[in-house]
Amino acid sequence: PLPRFTGDMSIQSKLDPYGIPEEVLAHCQSLIFIVGLSPSTNTSHASIWEALAKQPKPADQLPVQYRLTALDQCSIPISKQKRQSFEWYTPKGVLKSNWFTKYQNHVPALITIFYSLDWADPVWHDKLQDLATSVAAIRNGLGGRSCRIALVLLQSTSASTAAPSADDSSSSGTSSGSSSSSEKAASVCSQCELPGKHLFVLPFADTDHLPGYIARLEAALSEIASGFYLGLSKSVRAHRDYLNKTNHQLLFVRHNTKIGFLAEIRGDLQGAIKSYLQSYQHLSELRYTDTNLHELRIASAIINYKVCRVNFLLNLPRDAIAQFRRHIDLFRPRMGPKPLLFEHYAWLAVQYEKFGSLFEGAVMQGLPAVQTQHPGFYYQQAAQFAALRRTTALHLCAAATAGNNSLLDNWDCLEMYGQRPWRAGKHSLEPPDSEREDCGIEALQFYEMSQVQHSEVIIPLYSRAVAQFQRYKCPRIKQQLMIQMATEYHKATHHAKALAILQHVLIQYRVERWWTLVSASAKLTLQCSYYTADAAAYLAIALEIIGSRLMLPLDYKSKLYNEGVCNILQGRPPAAMSPGTEIEVAGVEEAWETSLQLAQREAVTVDMTVIAPCIEVRATFSSSSTAAYTNTPVTLHFRNNFTEAINISKLRVTITKQTIPQKSPSVQSKQHAMQQQQQVAATATLTDEQKSTTGQKSQLGSVILEAYNNEVLTLEPNSVREVEIPFVPEPLTDNVKSLKLSGVSCSLASRSSSGGWNDSTAIVTSLQWAGAGNEGITALTADTPQHQEFNLLCRDKFATLPIISDMTVHSQEPNIDIQVTHDSEALVWEWLEVKVEIKNNEQHSIDDLKMSLTLQQPLLVPALEQTTQVCSSSSSCSTVSSEACSAAVKELQLTGFAAGASSLQTLYVKSLTATTRHFTLKVSYTSKLVIDGRNVNCPCETTKTLSITARIPFQVEVSCESNKFEATSQVCAGLPFLVVPRITCSSHVPIIFTMSKLLLGSSVEAACSGSGCVAGCCLSTGEVAHDCFSVRVAASTPPATQLPLGHYLLHWNRVGSSSPSVSMSVALPSVGVEVWGVIVEASLPPHTTLHTPTAVSYTLSNTTSHSVECVVSMEQSQYFMFTGNQQTRVRVLSSQHEVLNFVLYPCVCGDAVPLPRLTVIIDSKLPRTAVHDPILPRILPSHLHVKPLEKKLESVTMSSVAAVV
Repeated sequence: PLPRFTGDMSIQSKLDPYGIPEEVLAHCQSLIFIVGLSPSTNTSHASIWEALAKQPKPADQLPVQYRLTALDQCSIPISKQKRQSFEWYTPKGVLKSNWFTKYQNHVPALITIFYSLDWADPVWHDKLQDLATSVAAIRNGLGGRSCRIALVLLQSTSASTAAPSADDSSSSGTSSGSSSSSEKAASVCSQCELPGKHLFVLPFADTDHLPGYIARLEAALSEIASGFYLGLSKSVRAHRDYLNKTNHQLLFVRHNTKIGFLAEIRGDLQGAIKSYLQSYQHLSELRYTDTNLHELRIASAIINYKVCRVNFLLNLPRDAIAQFRRHIDLFRPRMGPKPLLFEHYAWLAVQYEKFGSLFEGAVMQGLPAVQTQHPGFYYQQAAQFAALRRTTALHLCAAATAGNNSLLDNWDCLEMYGQRPWRAGKHSLEPPDSEREDCGIEALQFYEMSQVQHSEVIIPLYSRAVAQFQRYKCPRIKQQLMIQMATEYHKATHHAKALAILQHVLIQYRVERWWTLVSASAKLTLQCSYYTADAAAYLAIALEIIGSRLMLPLDYKSKLYNEGVCNILQGRPPAAMSPGTEIEVAGVEEAWETSLQLAQREAVTVDMTVIAPCIEVRATFSSSSTAAYTNTPVTLHFRNNFTEAINISKLRVTITKQTIPQKSPSVQSKQHAMQQQQQVAATATLTDEQKSTTGQKSQLGSVILEAYNNEVLTLEPNSVREVEIPFVPEPLTDNVKSLKLSGVSCSLASRSSSGGWNDSTAIVTSLQWAGAGNEGITALTADTPQHQEFNLLCRDKFATLPIISDMTVHSQEPNIDIQVTHDSEALVWEWLEVKVEIKNNEQHSIDDLKMSLTLQQPLLVPALEQTTQVCSSSSSCSTVSSEACSAAVKELQLTGFAAGASSLQTLYVKSLTATTRHFTLKVSYTSKLVIDGRNVNCPCETTKTLSITARIPFQVEVSCESNKFEATSQVCAGLPFLVVPRITCSSHVPIIFTMSKLLLGSSVEAACSGSGCVAGCCLSTGEVAHDCFSVRVAASTPPATQLPLGHYLLHWNRVGSSSPSVSMSVALPSVGVEVWGVIVEASLPPHTTLHTPTAVSYTLSNTTSHSVECVVSMEQSQYFMFTGNQQTRVRVLSSQHEVLNFVLYPCVCGDAVPLPRLTVIIDSKLPRTAVHDPILPRILPSHLHVKPLEKKLESVTMSSVAAVV
């Protein structure tokens, strides 16, 4: 047989006589012992144990606690002998302290034995006998308890050959059809005396399906364990049926609690809540006295906790809250004996804390909560009752002694919950020994005073309450709880933590102007800073306390300033403002000595922006804009809100350069650009009447001017002192847009020292304000509201001071005259002259003279700069390409000149589109000034705006015409034709053309030499000029539908301009090309006379590579008589020509007399078989001017004609 259980089932945790035991707080889980696994030595066992312990469980499966136990260590507490009757049984108390932990940690519901045994094992019978022996040993060690035993056979065979159970319905593997396996399974059940459903087969070799096998095995084991608790619950219920309320009213409470606990383990939450409520009802019907109140109170707390937790698990939060309120209402009036009143508050604190934990856990699981009902209220109540516990204990237990401490021996291992250790196991309405009871009460009082750290109980409750109120957005209550938590830290001598909390809360109070709350918290903050020896924190809160905002007595403020602030300034520890023990005072003074020694090496800095100080300051520029190197004083207004004079020194104003933020869509980039600001600290010299000295230093590119370095400035009580500090700004760089007042600082001086700054023991205290002094909390301390109308009524001069915190610095006003001469209307493509005359009116010569002409980029025409060109000289206009010219001339360096002299500079602007352009002309230079006895090169700058409207100067239309000036789009290769440009002037000023020519294509050539005919032509608005060029397409050009001819180049300028001429190129039209083979040309005079013979010849040219035969005929005409062959056949060899001569005799006169029509018929394989229509009419003259005869000649001619006839 196995050894018997010898363990301790008592509570093994930190003693909390008023709390709920840990075993009650633990979640209910079925306890299953695992026997036969060796995870440390066997990898297969390790895989099985890991799957059992760590594998996720289904949501509907009951929670199970697996405990790995060795076979020789599987001992269980022996069950006590059952009573046959409870008629004469007197209970010792309500709830036993070891019952819950016994069934949660020591008595398992099921013992599962894992044993390696294959169906085909060669030593099957020997292993079976060994297995039966082990099962019998475990069964003998149960001690009379009804714990279940299950057997799991670990087999290395696959699942297809394993017989998982003698009963197929309880299998966790795949059953086999082998009859031998079933017989062996039945043999195992028979030898081990186990039912078939308690035998399982686990094929551990199949690692892929092992998690699934384990899940099915867990479900089966959980079901068996649930059956154990169901049987145990029936046994307890059977015992309860033998009870009667007359003698066993306490047992009704105990048995119903057990039934509820067992139902909770089985997952029967409805049955559990029913049993717990019945138990609580029986408990509430008991008679309460001061003697048994504590036991009944602890028992009721356990049952109430169970009821509330099950209600939350059932998602019934309203029922849980109602039960808790009923529980509190029932026991709050029952305070118990007066000497132990602190126990009542301790018990109430625990009740609220545990219910808040249950509520918080339910919220974490998805239960919604609101601002008016959430766990924070219960934590807050718990903290308040814990504080009442301490207060009551301090009042009641002050006289307790340690003479009766032995009565509390074995307090942590009582048999019944809530009983007194000096009368353990006795439940009675009256104490059996009154004297012993009084001694026990005194022992409890001494234990409360000596062993309980109340702050350690209160502070965590406040912390949890703060977290909940912050989560549910209740800032007011959260701040109140933080103040209370800081108070507890202070009482627990954790002054640094208290100080950190108070400083955080005070910021919120100041922002919201809760000056009453600030006043109430300031004294505690001062004490914490005193005990932590924090000089900066002490001075900050002290300077706030002595101000007018905090409502504290004037004598307290005066003492604080004289014995606290002044002592620190003189290097001495401050006086304690609240009484303390000698040990505490000595330790604090030693800490202050160390802190002050460190402060003597490093100045103490106080941020006056985050407090409501006694000294207020307002800084302002005298102007929002000023010129460089001009004295622009900064005015400081100091107001002392204290009732005594305060001395300050080392005034300093910090001025920051505000840089232009980079263009970026990212907010982080903008913030990064603002962080790159360069700071210039500037303080200034006060006048001799103010009795101050100044010094100027240069450090890392910044200027630092200090004032009152060795003098003291006294601020009279409740008055305003104005100080004016001269400031001479330097010119700003391009990336700086303005100057800003970013900080004001001064040093605090003690009243007794005027030159005490050289004292080695003095503490330098720097008071710093952000901005102009009106930022942060300081801006909220003003008496006047934010509206200007009310400010006028309140008439607070200091609060309504106009503040100019930003100032722009521009260059010195230039003393030069600039005259700009140009035509406001420019012509597109021309270089417009812009003449700039600069006259020096300065008293000295000017140097570093620069001129810039830039285009102002309009919003509606973003690409205007691409169509604008600016040059600085006429040579640049002609030599620099258009692509190299930009839309601006920047930083054009000019030669400086003496005072009274002038300089003339010419710029040229070209506009490529017809629109209005605005230009900025900037002239900068440096002049010499004398500032504070030193020569300074002062930069000056002036700008002017120019507007130029560009318009189209003329329009060019180009047409192609035949030699007869007829428009044509088809030309013959080898025959000349005309290119006629038509120029229409639209300029507002006369323009003159200097040259025109054609830039012909590769297949086009000029028919005659010479340039265009418009050179030297001058046009005004509306006038038109024609140019004419004779060109031909090369004879070798193949036929084409569209042949580009080239470009028409025209040079022009406005009349009288000295700027370079402008060249403009116009594309010529494209023409179609025809190839005829035979070209006919006519030679005849431009005019003739009536009845006068006129010689006419026609030349036929063959442009082909073979001979051509042509039939040429002349049609008869009524206007002319002619001599020659009317029809003839002509052979024209390749590249040769033939001439046909005719004599025409005009019969009529006129301006355009039709000529006889010539017809040419080609009898060869040419592209055209007949060219007379419509080709010849296009290339041959069709009319001739015939003049009439004179009268004398007419008679002679008529007679000669008659003679011929």
